[in-house]
Amino acid sequence: MKAFMDRDFLLSSDTARELFHGIAEDLPIIDYHCHIDPGDILRDRRFETITEVWLGGDHYKWRAMRSAGVPEEYITGNADPREKFRAWAQTLPGLIGNPLYHWTHLELQRYFGITEPLSGKNADAVYDACCEALARDDLSVRGILRRSRVRLICTTDDPVDPLDVHEALRREEGLGTVVLPAFRPDKALRADKPVFPGYLEKLEEASGVTVSSAEDLREALARRIAFFAEHGCRVADHALDTPVCDLPDEIVDILLYGTKGEKIDIPYERASGKGTFRAPFEGVITNLERRYRETQSEQVRDQLESCMVATPCPVCGGRRLKPEALAVTIGEKNIAELSDMPVRQAREFTRGLRLGEKQAMIAGQILKEIDSRLGFLCDVGLSYLTLSRAAATLSGGEAQRIRLATQIGSSLMGVLYILDEPSIGLHQRDNAKLLATLKNLRDLGNTLIVVEHDEETMREADFLVDIGPGAGEKGGEVLCAGTIDDLIACPESVTGQFLSGRRAIVIPKRRRRPTGWLTVRGARA
Repeated sequence: MKAFMDRDFLLSSDTARELFHGIAEDLPIIDYHCHIDPGDILRDRRFETITEVWLGGDHYKWRAMRSAGVPEEYITGNADPREKFRAWAQTLPGLIGNPLYHWTHLELQRYFGITEPLSGKNADAVYDACCEALARDDLSVRGILRRSRVRLICTTDDPVDPLDVHEALRREEGLGTVVLPAFRPDKALRADKPVFPGYLEKLEEASGVTVSSAEDLREALARRIAFFAEHGCRVADHALDTPVCDLPDEIVDILLYGTKGEKIDIPYERASGKGTFRAPFEGVITNLERRYRETQSEQVRDQLESCMVATPCPVCGGRRLKPEALAVTIGEKNIAELSDMPVRQAREFTRGLRLGEKQAMIAGQILKEIDSRLGFLCDVGLSYLTLSRAAATLSGGEAQRIRLATQIGSSLMGVLYILDEPSIGLHQRDNAKLLATLKNLRDLGNTLIVVEHDEETMREADFLVDIGPGAGEKGGEVLCAGTIDDLIACPESVTGQFLSGRRAIVIPKRRRRPTGWLTVRGARA
């Protein structure tokens, strides 16, 4: 079996392997955005633990750990480095598909020679091996830069930084890596933060500008940009020229949708010199749409969908039909208006149509089929849905019951259906309809396995399997397999105790008085 992390880790095709091993593997790295402290490069810092390397300032790992519910003490707090590493190792298996998962294992493979997946089970062994390896010369900060063939690196520096460390690095001979500052004015742009007034004092001192207005702030930052440029800075994390809201409409259109094939002059600067070349600009939205259309990665598609929002077409109003199609009506309603009706109302409408003899002959069988299918939806408790409802807005229970209604209409026999809590979101009065539908499927010659906690469903079942006695790691045992009477008689079954009445949740005699109310405004059916 292929090793998880061999030399071809993540290289899934012959072309990828040829490009990497034949060309890219030995190329130098030019890193325009890096969070390494330039002081660590100057001092050639040696890390004592792998926790310092990975969790000392990696916001991406911090975010992943917080999402996994890791307490802050084990992320940025004062927990022991080994405990922090264990917390990261326990988080990692849940990040398969996230670049953090691949980055972590690539670093383990390339710098520490560890080729087994990291998890909570081997966290201590991996921690010890990495900490021992960090004592080597090639894993000091400069050692890592040399080993990784980093030719140029841009650190992220605050506008108030005097850049004396960068000046010392510039004067040093034999470093092998060009270290340049990058302008990172985050703190200067966060007037909402409590520390902002104190930060402005530092900025005033560094720039020589008294900041009492937005224009003063702009001037102070402009001076610091010039200072950074004198020390080799050529990149910044923020553009500080013109806000998008102040740009002309035609410029915004070009930024978003590109030049539509028209070539423009694009300046470039390389080690060999400066110049310009002519090429069309694709545009931000055009680029996103193309990548969404062409990608085969679900993760990339999910990321791009976070930049999208569904809006009705201004021409058809989201009906997806031409005016000619919408002009065709029956009972004074077109197909879009009929689709916008709740299922119950649509069924009443089709039943109440008054047709001529010729129309009735043509539409009779069609109306019978429509009524039958709408009836299936009503039978599974979905009479309140509209036919135009987007599938993505349905709950799991609703989607499951729609598939159930489809199966009823197909009248298949000898099929095994597995349903996971189909009564979720269903009003109790519609439960009997759902159960009648399930029995109808059974009577056609099908088998239904239903995972449920609903009492009425359990009492109507032909055969029950109770798994417990508790949930999660406290369960997993088959306590009873038989009829409802067998389950009630089973002393180990908590479910049986509640069904028999031996245990019950008592309704309190006095209800708590609310301390306030939530008001829902603008809601619509």
